[in-house]
Order: sequence, then structure tokens, then C-alpha cells
Amino acid sequence: MVIYYILAFLLGGWVGYLLFYLRYEHRGLIDELRDNFQDTKRQLENVQHDSQEHLQQNVILKEKVTELMTKNDDLSRIVSELSRYYYHIKLGAEKASELEKILHIFDKDIEEKMKYTLGERILESLHEWKKSVRGDDDDDMDEDDRPRRPEKNRIIAADGKSGWGKKW
Repeated sequence: MVIYYILAFLLGGWVGYLLFYLRYEHRGLIDELRDNFQDTKRQLENVQHDSQEHLQQNVILKEKVTELMTKNDDLSRIVSELSRYYYHIKLGAEKASELEKILHIFDKDIEEKMKYTLGERILESLHEWKKSVRGDDDDDMDEDDRPRRPEKNRIIAADGKSGWGKKW
């Protein structure tokens, strides 16, 4: 039995020496492979760390994108409403400019035209409003109520005299 121990010891020593010799023979290649393995291991760790960071950033970006999409929907609704309001305001401005052109021209039959355009009830309510503001019971339109043409180039001086077409 002692012989087996001795033989096992010798065989183990011989195998150890053989491995050492083989390793020593290709030591440059083995060292290079170990360095490459360590570099690859570090790169893999960096890539895994970066991928975790990118996943967290993606979650944050997805939340922001959904938030911005809802804001964009709200803003598009607001813009569509504003464009509708702009259209109506533009139409109102055109009608106001037409009305201004009509009111600048003196016309004796303006009240008849207003009855035709506005209707009797609106005109009556307009007269009632005038009465309540003025406090008089006159149904007739005064000369001050009639629209007048604007006086162009009329300049009133400090002394109260007016000059036509004079530039100060």
C-alpha cells in the first residue's frame, strides 16, 4: 500500500511538471489570452452598466413623450379654436369696415335702411336705450345723432380757430 502512495505521488509530480512545462512553453499566448479575457470582461460590465442606464433614460423619455403628446393634443385643440375665433373676428372686422364705410356717408334714409337690416325690435330697443341714457322722451333722431362724414385735414389751433389743410 505504501507503494501505491509513492506511485501516486510520483505520478502527480510528473503531471504537475508536465502542465508547468506546457504552460511555460506557451506563456506569451496564455498571458495574451488572459489579458484579452479581462478586457472583454470589463467591456461587458461597462456595456451592461450602460444598457441599464439607457433603460432608465428610455423610461424617463417615454414618460416625457407621452406628457408632451397630451400637451400637443391640447395645444392643437386650442389652435383650432383660435383659428375659428380668428376667422369669426376677421369676418366681424370686414363687416365693421363695411359698416364704417356706410356710416361715413350721410344718408337721410338711414333709419329706413336700419329697419330693413336690423329689424323693428332692435331699432326700438336702440331708441329706448338712447332715451334712458339721455333722459329725454324724443322719438325723433336729433341732428347730433346722425352719422357725419369725417372732416379730413381739419386742424383746430390752441386759440379755437380752425384751419383747413394747414399743417402745423
